[in-house]
Amino acid sequence: MSPNYPASLDNGTTLPSATDTSSLTNPDLATVQNTQNAAVIALESKLGIGASTPVVATVLRGTGTGTSAYEQVSLSTDVTGVLSIANGGTESSIQNFVDLTTAQNVAGAKTFTDTLSVNAALYLNATAYLDGSTQGEINFFGNTFNINRGGAHITGNGGTIFKLTSSGIHDVVRFDDHSVTFNASSGYTLYLSVSTTSAPSLNIPPGTAPTTPNTGDLYSDGTHLYIYLASAWKTII
Repeated sequence: MSPNYPASLDNGTTLPSATDTSSLTNPDLATVQNTQNAAVIALESKLGIGASTPVVATVLRGTGTGTSAYEQVSLSTDVTGVLSIANGGTESSIQNFVDLTTAQNVAGAKTFTDTLSVNAALYLNATAYLDGSTQGEINFFGNTFNINRGGAHITGNGGTIFKLTSSGIHDVVRFDDHSVTFNASSGYTLYLSVSTTSAPSLNIPPGTAPTTPNTGDLYSDGTHLYIYLASAWKTII
Protein backbone atom coordinates (compact mmCIF):
# COMPACT_ATOMS: atom_id res chain seq x y z
CA MET A 1 0.00 0.00 0.00
CA SER A 2 1.23 3.49 -0.89
CA PRO A 3 -0.01 6.88 0.33
CA ASN A 4 -1.77 9.26 -2.07
CA TYR A 5 0.26 12.29 -0.92
CA PRO A 6 1.50 14.50 -2.56
CA ALA A 7 -0.80 13.80 -5.54
CA SER A 8 -3.82 14.04 -3.24
CA LEU A 9 -4.61 13.99 0.45
CA ASP A 10 -4.81 10.67 2.25
CA ASN A 11 -7.64 9.43 4.41
CA GLY A 12 -8.21 6.57 6.85
CA THR A 13 -8.38 4.08 3.99
CA THR A 14 -5.21 5.01 2.11
CA LEU A 15 -3.32 5.75 5.35
CA PRO A 16 -4.86 3.29 7.85
CA SER A 17 -4.23 3.19 11.56
CA ALA A 18 -3.80 -0.07 13.45
CA THR A 19 -5.69 -0.69 16.72
CA ASP A 20 -5.24 -3.20 19.45
CA THR A 21 -8.27 -5.10 18.13
CA SER A 22 -7.20 -5.04 14.48
CA SER A 23 -6.29 -8.28 12.80
CA LEU A 24 -2.58 -8.76 12.29
CA THR A 25 -3.26 -9.20 8.60
CA ASN A 26 -6.05 -6.65 7.93
CA PRO A 27 -4.07 -4.48 7.66
CA ASP A 28 -0.91 -6.01 8.91
CA LEU A 29 1.42 -3.90 11.01
CA ALA A 30 4.20 -3.87 8.40
CA THR A 31 1.83 -2.42 5.78
CA VAL A 32 0.62 0.30 8.15
CA GLN A 33 4.16 1.17 9.18
CA ASN A 34 5.49 1.24 5.61
CA THR A 35 2.57 3.38 4.40
CA GLN A 36 3.04 5.88 7.20
CA ASN A 37 6.80 6.00 6.57
CA ALA A 38 6.18 6.65 2.87
CA ALA A 39 3.79 9.50 3.78
CA VAL A 40 6.36 11.06 6.10
CA ILE A 41 9.06 10.81 3.42
CA ALA A 42 6.71 12.40 0.86
CA LEU A 43 5.96 15.24 3.28
CA GLU A 44 9.66 15.85 3.92
CA SER A 45 10.36 15.87 0.19
CA LYS A 46 7.55 18.35 -0.32
CA LEU A 47 8.74 20.77 2.36
CA GLY A 48 12.46 20.37 1.74
CA ILE A 49 15.25 20.75 4.25
CA GLY A 50 16.40 23.77 6.26
CA ALA A 51 16.06 24.64 9.92
CA SER A 52 13.94 27.76 10.55
CA THR A 53 11.28 28.95 12.94
CA PRO A 54 8.10 30.72 11.82
CA VAL A 55 7.80 34.29 13.13
CA VAL A 56 5.44 37.19 12.43
CA ALA A 57 5.38 38.49 8.81
CA THR A 58 7.17 35.44 7.35
CA VAL A 59 6.06 32.68 5.01
CA LEU A 60 7.45 29.26 4.22
CA ARG A 61 9.18 29.75 0.88
CA GLY A 62 11.46 27.73 -1.32
CA THR A 63 15.09 28.82 -1.00
CA GLY A 64 16.58 26.32 -3.47
CA THR A 65 16.10 22.85 -4.91
CA GLY A 66 14.83 20.72 -2.02
CA THR A 67 15.26 23.50 0.57
CA SER A 68 12.84 25.88 2.30
CA ALA A 69 12.74 28.42 5.12
CA TYR A 70 10.42 30.82 6.89
CA GLU A 71 11.36 34.22 5.47
CA GLN A 72 9.83 37.50 4.34
CA VAL A 73 8.63 37.65 0.74
CA SER A 74 11.21 39.18 -1.61
CA LEU A 75 9.45 41.57 -3.99
CA SER A 76 12.38 41.42 -6.41
CA THR A 77 12.62 37.61 -6.73
CA ASP A 78 9.39 36.09 -5.37
CA VAL A 79 6.83 38.37 -7.05
CA THR A 80 6.38 38.38 -10.83
CA GLY A 81 3.71 39.55 -13.25
CA VAL A 82 1.54 42.67 -13.19
CA LEU A 83 -0.29 43.81 -10.07
CA SER A 84 -3.79 45.15 -10.65
CA ILE A 85 -4.87 48.65 -9.65
CA ALA A 86 -7.44 47.14 -7.26
CA ASN A 87 -4.57 45.55 -5.33
CA GLY A 88 -2.42 48.68 -5.26
CA GLY A 89 -0.56 48.14 -8.56
CA THR A 90 -0.44 49.94 -11.90
CA GLU A 91 -1.56 47.11 -14.21
CA SER A 92 1.59 47.69 -16.27
CA SER A 93 4.99 46.02 -16.56
CA ILE A 94 6.64 49.39 -17.30
CA GLN A 95 6.72 52.62 -15.28
CA ASN A 96 3.53 54.44 -16.19
CA PHE A 97 3.13 56.61 -13.12
CA VAL A 98 4.48 60.03 -12.17
CA ASP A 99 7.69 59.80 -10.15
CA LEU A 100 7.69 62.72 -7.72
CA THR A 101 11.41 62.59 -6.91
CA THR A 102 13.28 62.19 -10.22
CA ALA A 103 13.16 63.78 -13.68
CA GLN A 104 10.58 62.17 -15.95
CA ASN A 105 8.71 62.78 -19.21
CA VAL A 106 4.95 62.50 -18.71
CA ALA A 107 2.84 61.79 -21.81
CA GLY A 108 -0.89 62.02 -22.36
CA ALA A 109 -3.42 64.75 -21.53
CA LYS A 110 -3.68 65.51 -17.81
CA THR A 111 -6.54 67.39 -16.17
CA PHE A 112 -6.07 69.16 -12.85
CA THR A 113 -9.38 69.85 -11.12
CA ASP A 114 -7.81 71.80 -8.25
CA THR A 115 -5.11 74.44 -7.74
CA LEU A 116 -1.69 73.73 -9.27
CA SER A 117 1.15 75.39 -7.34
CA VAL A 118 4.68 75.66 -8.75
CA ASN A 119 7.44 76.80 -6.38
CA ALA A 120 10.24 76.90 -8.96
CA ALA A 121 10.78 77.80 -12.62
CA LEU A 122 8.05 76.65 -15.01
CA TYR A 123 9.01 76.12 -18.66
CA LEU A 124 6.50 75.67 -21.50
CA ASN A 125 8.02 74.49 -24.78
CA ALA A 126 4.75 74.69 -26.68
CA THR A 127 1.52 76.70 -26.68
CA ALA A 128 -0.15 77.44 -23.34
CA TYR A 129 -3.94 77.65 -23.35
CA LEU A 130 -6.06 79.26 -20.64
CA ASP A 131 -9.68 78.22 -21.03
CA GLY A 132 -12.68 78.93 -18.84
CA SER A 133 -16.30 79.93 -19.00
CA THR A 134 -15.55 83.40 -17.59
CA GLN A 135 -11.79 83.97 -17.53
CA GLY A 136 -8.38 82.36 -17.59
CA GLU A 137 -5.63 83.49 -15.32
CA ILE A 138 -1.95 82.94 -14.53
CA ASN A 139 -0.52 84.37 -11.31
CA PHE A 140 3.23 84.79 -10.73
CA PHE A 141 4.49 84.97 -7.16
CA GLY A 142 8.21 85.72 -7.25
CA ASN A 143 9.31 82.95 -9.60
CA THR A 144 9.97 82.64 -13.32
CA PHE A 145 7.71 81.66 -16.19
CA ASN A 146 9.34 81.06 -19.60
CA ILE A 147 7.65 80.42 -22.95
CA ASN A 148 10.39 79.24 -25.29
CA ARG A 149 8.33 79.20 -28.49
CA GLY A 150 5.94 82.07 -27.91
CA GLY A 151 8.45 84.93 -27.78
CA ALA A 152 7.56 85.88 -24.21
CA HIS A 153 9.39 85.97 -20.91
CA ILE A 154 7.70 86.90 -17.65
CA THR A 155 9.48 87.13 -14.30
CA GLY A 156 8.76 88.44 -10.81
CA ASN A 157 10.78 89.37 -7.70
CA GLY A 158 10.37 93.10 -7.15
CA GLY A 159 8.32 93.76 -10.28
CA THR A 160 6.65 92.21 -13.28
CA ILE A 161 8.29 92.24 -16.69
CA PHE A 162 6.57 91.19 -19.90
CA LYS A 163 9.30 90.80 -22.50
CA LEU A 164 8.69 90.12 -26.17
CA THR A 165 11.63 88.83 -28.23
CA SER A 166 12.44 89.72 -31.81
CA SER A 167 10.13 86.91 -32.95
CA GLY A 168 7.21 89.10 -31.84
CA ILE A 169 3.69 87.96 -31.09
CA HIS A 170 1.69 85.86 -33.50
CA ASP A 171 -1.67 86.33 -31.84
CA VAL A 172 -3.56 88.74 -29.61
CA VAL A 173 -2.17 89.73 -26.20
CA ARG A 174 -4.80 91.05 -23.80
CA PHE A 175 -4.41 92.78 -20.44
CA ASP A 176 -7.83 92.85 -18.78
CA ASP A 177 -8.75 94.84 -15.65
CA HIS A 178 -5.21 96.09 -15.00
CA SER A 179 -2.96 98.79 -16.48
CA VAL A 180 0.32 98.07 -18.24
CA THR A 181 3.14 100.56 -17.64
CA PHE A 182 6.14 101.06 -19.95
CA ASN A 183 8.73 103.06 -18.01
CA ALA A 184 10.66 105.10 -20.55
CA SER A 185 13.04 106.46 -17.87
CA SER A 186 14.18 102.92 -17.19
CA GLY A 187 14.75 102.22 -20.86
CA TYR A 188 11.42 100.59 -21.68
CA THR A 189 9.68 101.83 -24.83
CA LEU A 190 6.46 100.70 -26.47
CA TYR A 191 6.87 99.97 -30.16
CA LEU A 192 3.86 99.32 -32.37
CA SER A 193 4.12 97.22 -35.47
CA VAL A 194 3.58 98.77 -38.89
CA SER A 195 -0.04 98.68 -39.99
CA THR A 196 -1.00 96.55 -42.97
CA THR A 197 -4.06 96.13 -45.12
CA SER A 198 -5.25 93.43 -42.73
CA ALA A 199 -4.25 94.84 -39.31
CA PRO A 200 -3.81 98.31 -37.71
CA SER A 201 -0.92 99.36 -35.49
CA LEU A 202 -3.29 100.23 -32.63
CA ASN A 203 -6.98 99.74 -31.96
CA ILE A 204 -8.96 101.60 -29.28
CA PRO A 205 -12.42 100.02 -28.96
CA PRO A 206 -15.36 102.38 -28.35
CA GLY A 207 -16.41 102.90 -24.75
CA THR A 208 -17.31 105.59 -22.24
CA ALA A 209 -15.25 108.26 -20.52
CA PRO A 210 -13.51 107.14 -17.30
CA THR A 211 -14.94 108.85 -14.23
CA THR A 212 -11.53 109.43 -12.60
CA PRO A 213 -9.16 109.94 -15.53
CA ASN A 214 -5.46 110.70 -15.41
CA THR A 215 -3.63 113.17 -17.61
CA GLY A 216 -2.81 111.52 -20.90
CA ASP A 217 -5.67 108.99 -20.82
CA LEU A 218 -7.25 108.12 -24.17
CA TYR A 219 -10.67 106.75 -25.01
CA SER A 220 -13.04 106.55 -27.95
CA ASP A 221 -16.83 106.70 -27.95
CA GLY A 222 -17.05 105.27 -31.44
CA THR A 223 -17.41 108.70 -33.02
CA HIS A 224 -14.49 110.71 -31.65
CA LEU A 225 -11.13 110.06 -30.03
CA TYR A 226 -10.44 111.93 -26.78
CA ILE A 227 -7.40 112.69 -24.61
CA TYR A 228 -7.47 113.95 -21.01
CA LEU A 229 -5.39 117.14 -20.64
CA ALA A 230 -5.54 120.11 -18.25
CA SER A 231 -8.28 118.48 -16.17
CA ALA A 232 -10.59 118.10 -19.17
CA TRP A 233 -11.31 115.75 -22.04
CA LYS A 234 -10.08 117.15 -25.38
CA THR A 235 -11.35 115.93 -28.70
CA ILE A 236 -8.52 114.75 -30.92
CA ILE A 237 -10.60 113.89 -33.95
